[in-house]
Amino acid sequence: MIRTDRWKLIIYDVDGKRTYQLFDLHNDPWEKNNLAEASAHKGRLGELTRRLKELAQKAGDPSELANAIK
Repeated sequence: MIRTDRWKLIIYDVDGKRTYQLFDLHNDPWEKNNLAEASAHKGRLGELTRRLKELAQKAGDPSELANAIK
């Protein structure tokens, strides 16, 4: 999970399927509207995913999920 003042991205696997959740915390503080599939937020999803991968690598996170983030 990575969070900024405005955005929160959660990535996890369920039964081998990668799942993404992206929330706009300013407009959706209760995290009810997942924006991960919205084309308008594709760039934001990519940016936060790259940042999460960088943080995981810097922290030496050995988890399979951290290594599989694209």
